[in-house]
Amino acid sequence: MRSSFSKLIRRTRHNEDGGVSVEFMLWVPVFVALMTGAVDVGTIFAYKTNYWGVARDTARQVARHAMTESEAEAYAKKMATYSGVEPETEVEITSNDVTVRLFGQADTIASFGIFKILQGTEISAVVTYALEPI
Repeated sequence: MRSSFSKLIRRTRHNEDGGVSVEFMLWVPVFVALMTGAVDVGTIFAYKTNYWGVARDTARQVARHAMTESEAEAYAKKMATYSGVEPETEVEITSNDVTVRLFGQADTIASFGIFKILQGTEISAVVTYALEPI
């Protein structure tokens, strides 16, 4: 009996079947977390880029007297809204310049919400143009 048990131990000690499967299952959550994190970061950067473009376009149009303050806010909100995420918009016209500010919360923008640490973090774009003479 002892000899058959020692043969079994020797045989299984060198058998590595299933070792790769165990390692794969240990690393899968890490890779999934990395991929979802990359998607969330990419989404946040895409929104920020969009906010900059919309703010710049809106400020340029207001600086050329093509829109009023309320029209500019509605336009900026419409153009920057994507996938149901609506940014906050502020358009301020002074005697010399126009400032357009778009901002949203990073945790509502992220697709998977892997970055719970981003709660309260603001994604924003602020553009100021000089008003052109009439």
